[in-house]
Amino acid sequence: QWVKLERIQFVGACNPPTDPGRKPLSHRFLRHVPVIYVDYPGELSLKQIYGTFNRAMLRIIPPLKPYADALTNAMVEFYLLSQEHFTVDMQPHYIYSPREMTRWVRGLYEALRPLETLTIEGLVRLWAHEALRLFQDRLVQPEERQWTEEHIDMIARKHFINIDFHTALARPILYSNWLSKDYLPIEQEKLREYVKARLKVFYEEELDVQLVLFNEVLDHVLRIDRVFRQPQGHVLLIGVSGSGKTTLSRFVAWINGLNVFQIKVHNRYSSAEFDEDLRNVLRRSGCKGERIAFILDESNVSIQRLIIVNIHL
Repeated sequence: QWVKLERIQFVGACNPPTDPGRKPLSHRFLRHVPVIYVDYPGELSLKQIYGTFNRAMLRIIPPLKPYADALTNAMVEFYLLSQEHFTVDMQPHYIYSPREMTRWVRGLYEALRPLETLTIEGLVRLWAHEALRLFQDRLVQPEERQWTEEHIDMIARKHFINIDFHTALARPILYSNWLSKDYLPIEQEKLREYVKARLKVFYEEELDVQLVLFNEVLDHVLRIDRVFRQPQGHVLLIGVSGSGKTTLSRFVAWINGLNVFQIKVHNRYSSAEFDEDLRNVLRRSGCKGERIAFILDESNVSIQRLIIVNIHL
């Protein structure tokens, strides 16, 4: 027996067919529906949206409330400049959307939330740190990274007046909660001593091959740690084989008390096994409340297609 449905409306939210993994809708379907193009918000809309977020966020520290508009304007200007300067024609992963702005605000909020007080110099330094992590870390060429450094300083000086820029923007900008209960600036040498001590224990418990500790390693360790601290944090580590991407991820997970899960690929590894591994991780994290770092390394490129299919599903 047929069931008759009336007054049913369908609304589809689609990405452009030029995006990876997308396919164009057929003309037979499109001739039956109106198509509305929804672009990214413009400059005024971005300022209204994220200005609302920033004004609410800075209520945490009342003396900083007058700087909400300056903070918003600086964020929007730098985002739009980066979006215009770096395109997918340069690198496939140079994709900029308002999600970057949302991650920026969320990163600021997570750092400000436990604090009782903070100077304007501290706010500008935190703003610059989050900008570097979101926008600079993805860049490939040294001149691109230098462009980001220069424009962060330029925009900070433009929107934040009469502050101590040497204190606010002195490099390197490093943040961590390893030596304090809050997410605060940390000196490089103190960080080096802490990481060296923790690595010694990590070698004894988890790893046989020792890492050489240099400044870039410290930078990468903090970058991975920042992602692990965030809700639904995820990161794609791009680099040559043997550069220590998996080892550093395991080390940071170990410091943060996360259990590492890595799939075990064999010649007959199938999509069904990949699905079962995902279910296992979800049951452990969702049902049992287990804190897990799911690390997928480059040795698993044979299942790249399976991963892409699951992401799109």
